[in-house]
Amino acid sequence: PGGVFVNADNVCAEDPAAQVLHRAAWIEASRATGISEAELEAALERTKVDVLAPLGAQLGWLREAGLERVGLFYAWHHFAVFAGSRP
Repeated sequence: PGGVFVNADNVCAEDPAAQVLHRAAWIEASRATGISEAELEAALERTKVDVLAPLGAQLGWLREAGLERVGLFYAWHHFAVFAGSRP
């Protein structure tokens, strides 16, 4: 009875061209942190197994599951934090 579900995960853009831009911006921002190329390559390798869904679809799934007050609370490139609650 009741509760809050919060998901912090990667999402894909609705538009494939936007997805390419988001990923490129994330890679550039990652490089700007001073991460080594080996660390970046390892991170990129890990993302190969990710199965991304558009944010809109994921928000819809929360609503279909009966959650209320569903919304996006934070987004950065292809990373999002979204949530919903159940009374």
